[in-house]
Amino acid sequence: MTTSLVTLKIVDGDFKQGFLVILKIGIDPNENNLMAREIDGWLPPAPQINQLCDSWLLSYRAQGRIKVHRKLIAPPEQITNYSVINSAQDLQEAINNWLNSTDRKFQRFRDQVLKALSNHGKIRFIIQTNNIKLWQLPWHLWDVLSDCDIEVNFSPSEFPVSSKQIDQYRNRVRILAILGDDTGINIQHDLALLQEELPNAEIVPLISPPKKKLSQELWDKKWDILFFAGHSFTHNNNCQGRFYINQDESITIEELKYGLINGIKNGLKLAIFNSCDGLGLAAELVSLPISTTLVMRERVPDEVAQKFLRYFLNAFATKKKSISDSVWETRKRLQEEVEDNYPCASWLPVIFQNPALEPPTWDDLTQGSYLKDKPKLSRVLLVSLIVTIAVITMRSLGLLQGSELHAFDHLMALQPPEKRDERVLVIAVDEPDIQYQDKMGWSRKGSLSDTALAQLLRKLNRYQPRVIGLDIYHDFEFEPNLATQLKQNPRFIAVCQMESNDQPGIASPPGMASQQIGFSDLPRDPDDIIRRQLLGMSLGINSWDTCNTTYSLSLQVALNYLAQKGIPPMKRNSAGDVEIGDVVFRKFAHNAGGYQLKPKHAMGYQILLNYRAKNPKYVHLQDLLKGKLDSQLPDLVKDNIVLIGVGQDSKDLHRTPYTKGPWSDKIPGVMVQAQMSSQIISAVLDKRPLLWWLPQWGEVLWIGSWSVVGGLLVWRLHSPSYLGVAVFVGISLLSGVCYGLLLKGGWIPFIPSALALVATSGAIVVYSIFKSNVNKDDSFLYYQKSLDT
Repeated sequence: MTTSLVTLKIVDGDFKQGFLVILKIGIDPNENNLMAREIDGWLPPAPQINQLCDSWLLSYRAQGRIKVHRKLIAPPEQITNYSVINSAQDLQEAINNWLNSTDRKFQRFRDQVLKALSNHGKIRFIIQTNNIKLWQLPWHLWDVLSDCDIEVNFSPSEFPVSSKQIDQYRNRVRILAILGDDTGINIQHDLALLQEELPNAEIVPLISPPKKKLSQELWDKKWDILFFAGHSFTHNNNCQGRFYINQDESITIEELKYGLINGIKNGLKLAIFNSCDGLGLAAELVSLPISTTLVMRERVPDEVAQKFLRYFLNAFATKKKSISDSVWETRKRLQEEVEDNYPCASWLPVIFQNPALEPPTWDDLTQGSYLKDKPKLSRVLLVSLIVTIAVITMRSLGLLQGSELHAFDHLMALQPPEKRDERVLVIAVDEPDIQYQDKMGWSRKGSLSDTALAQLLRKLNRYQPRVIGLDIYHDFEFEPNLATQLKQNPRFIAVCQMESNDQPGIASPPGMASQQIGFSDLPRDPDDIIRRQLLGMSLGINSWDTCNTTYSLSLQVALNYLAQKGIPPMKRNSAGDVEIGDVVFRKFAHNAGGYQLKPKHAMGYQILLNYRAKNPKYVHLQDLLKGKLDSQLPDLVKDNIVLIGVGQDSKDLHRTPYTKGPWSDKIPGVMVQAQMSSQIISAVLDKRPLLWWLPQWGEVLWIGSWSVVGGLLVWRLHSPSYLGVAVFVGISLLSGVCYGLLLKGGWIPFIPSALALVATSGAIVVYSIFKSNVNKDDSFLYYQKSLDT
C-alpha cells in the first residue's frame, strides 16, 4: 500500500503571535513518486496553550502517587490525580480549540490538512519544528488525528541526510540493551521483557557499563536497535539530556556522538530510551542520521515503563506493525489499562523520525532492507512471463539438454530397486569362453564357433525356451546342418546392423528369413549414453542386401515371445503409434522430455528406454557347455527368452543412466538388448510404465507455473534468508514431484522449471534492489532541497 507523507513544518512564530507553517503533502519519498505539494499557512495565536501546558507539566511532575519513577529527582510536593486530570482536560480542550479554529484565514489551511489526513491509505504524519515546547504538547489529542488513527512523529526543522547504510542480512535482530542506574527501579524486568517478547533476537545486555565499554560496543559491533533502561533527565536551562549508564556516571548523546554515527552507518536504525524526560536526549539524537528515536516525554513510572515496553514489543515485533502504528496501539492500551492509576501515562511515548529515512519495520530489521518494498503482482507476473520465454528459448536451442539428461539419469538412479526380469537369460561369450572354444579345437571366424552354437542350441532346446536371440554378427554361411536347423526354428532370431552414413552395415546370416532377423542399432545420445530404443526403421536402398528387416532385434524377440503368450500381432493405431496388445508405444519426438535433438537423430520408430536397475541373469558360455549349470537350466531357460552375445571383455560396451564411471559400469550390447526386450514384454504383460512426456504446450505451462511460483515467493516473502529457504523448499518440492511422476513413467522438465523459479525470484530481487537504491538516492536529493524551504 502506498504511504502518503504529510509534513507540517512549523517555520517560525510563537503562541502569542501564531506560527508560520508549510504543509507538505505527497508520496513518501521512500516510495516510487517524489512529487509533493506545498501549501503555506499559519496557526493562529493561542497564548493560553503555553500556560496550560506549563500547568499540566507542573501538576504531572508533582504527582504524589508516582513513588517509583525513572528520574533521580524527588517530587517537591504532592498533587492529587484529580489535579492532573483536570489540567490534562484543560490542555486537551485548548489544543482542539486551537487546531479547529474558525478563523477564516486558518480555515482554508486547516481544510487542506484535513483533506490530506483523511486520505484513504497509510499516512506518515510528521511535525517539523525545533521548538521543544511544541514537542511537549500532546498533539495526539487532536480529534482529527484520533479519528483517523494517525500517530504523530516529530522531526527537527533541519535534519541530517545520511549516506547509505550497510544492509545487514541476518535472521536475528541485534539489540544492544544498556541497563543503567537502577536505583529504586526494576530495569531487570525490561531485559526479561526483551528476552520474552523477542525470542529470536540477539540481545546483548550491558549492565551498568562504563562509558568506555559502551563506546567500544558501538564501534566494534553492528547493531539494529539501541535500547536504554534506567534514569535520565533533561536540563531545564539548556534542554540537554543526560542518562545514567551506572550509579556514578551520566553522559550525553554528544559524548557518544562518533560511536553512534559509526553504529548508524553499520545498520543502527532504532533507538529506544525507556527512561524519564527524554526530549533532551531526542533533541541530540535527531541531529544524527538515525531513522527513528523513541523516548518518553516526561517522568515515567516504573510500572508504566514496563507496560509500555511489553505493549510496544508485542505490536512491533509480534504483530509486525509499523513503529507509528505500534506506538498508537500502545498509547491506547496504556490509556485503557494503566491511566486509572497513572493519569496521562498514554501521553508519554514520543516518536522522532528522520523524514529522509523510512522508519524500519521488524521485518526490515530481521531481513535487511533491500526487499522491504513489496513488488506489484502485475510486475511479478510480467517478469515470470519474460523469464518463461527466455527459458523456453534457451531450451529450444539445446542449451539445457545436457543438464536435463543428467538430471534424468540422477532421478532414474534414485528409483527404488526393481527386481530383475527372470524371463530373460543372457549367455555371454567372454575371452575365457573364446579360449575354451580354441582349446576344444572348434573352428571359428568370430567370437562364437558354429560348433559351440550348435551344442548350445541342443542343450537349450531341451528346456524349451520361448525365443533365442543371437546378438553376435554372423555375416557368413552357417555350417549346413546348423543352417538347416536354424531356418526351421522360428524361435531363433539372428542379428544384423543397418548401414549408415558413418559406417557400413553388417549383413545377417545368409538364407535367414526376414522374420528371423533383427537389427542391433542403438541410438546414442550426445554424451554417449543409451536412453532410447529403436523398434523399427525403414530400409534404405542399400540395406536390402545387408540387413533385410525393418524391426530391431529387441522388438523381434519380444514379439515372438508375446505371440506365444497369445498377444495379438503388433499394429498401428489411428494416431500412427505402435500398439502391442492394449499398450501404446508412443513414438519419440526430437524434442521429447529433455531432448532437443535435430530431427534426423529421431528417425525411425524410437521410444524412451525405462531401464531396470538390475540387469537380467548373466551366465558364461563355457559354464553352460561344461554342464556346470545343468541343475539350474530348467529355471533359467524354460519358457524364457535367451540372448547370446559377447560379454564384458568386448568392445561392444555402452553407458546407461546407471553408469557411474567411464568404463567400470558400462554394460555389453547384449545386456542393452535384454533390457529393451524386457521393457516391451513387461509393458504388455505386467503393465510396467513406459516413459512418457508432456506435449510442448504442457511443458510451457509447467515451466511457466514454476516461474510464477518463484515470483510469488518474492511477492510474499521479503527476507533474503527466508526467500533463500523458500526457493530451496520450492526446488525440493519440484524435484519431489518430478521424481514421483517418474515412478509413474512421466518425464517432466526439472532443470528448466528450477531455472525459471530461481531466475524469476532472482530477477525480481535484483529489480527491487535497483529500485530501492534509486529511490534512496532520489529521496536524499529531494530532502536536501527541502532544507532550503
